[in-house]
Amino acid sequence: MRKERARGIALLGMTALYFLPVLAGGGFAFDDAEYVRGNPLLADWEGLRRIWWPERVPEETYGLEQHYWPVLYTTYWLEHKLWQGFWGPGFHATNVALHCANAWLLWRLLEKLGVPGAWAVACVFAVHPSQMEAVAAVVGRKDVLSTLCVLAALHVWTGGGGTAGWARVAGTAALGGIGVLCKTPAVLLLATWCWRSGGGKRGGAQRWG
Repeated sequence: MRKERARGIALLGMTALYFLPVLAGGGFAFDDAEYVRGNPLLADWEGLRRIWWPERVPEETYGLEQHYWPVLYTTYWLEHKLWQGFWGPGFHATNVALHCANAWLLWRLLEKLGVPGAWAVACVFAVHPSQMEAVAAVVGRKDVLSTLCVLAALHVWTGGGGTAGWARVAGTAALGGIGVLCKTPAVLLLATWCWRSGGGKRGGAQRWG
């Protein structure tokens, strides 16, 4: 137990340290300036209403994008209120915290599935260059947040032995639904995985050997 705790602390610490330059920079760059800092929907309660119930105006695009991702934009809206404006380091700290949670969830999921070297795989995932854009850019939160939903859903799906049961099915579906409201493609991966796993009828997670 002590060894597992030490590994978890090391994984989270390494991930946070790797993205320390992102926290130190703390600004808005590229699409951040348009879709977050320059987004009028984040300013007031009316904007929050329109995030969830967008007006059907032909020349107006949702959230300055052509996507319906209300959970994602609600996190931006909440942070705008929390930081009393657009405080860059706060937005970036949230992205880093979400990515740390993803690395931890991946590690625990792989351990549950019996994958050899689960901790090492999670470490590579945490600091792989392909993760940099999603974590470093505030607008990249759609990837980090949807990944969090997918990993959490997989934990629920693999959480019990025997048949799936209504609780597991409902929990997985709910987390998948939230993920769709963050970004759709990652949830397609979740649906594929659940379908290929045979609906949980194999008696829990399979061992890798």
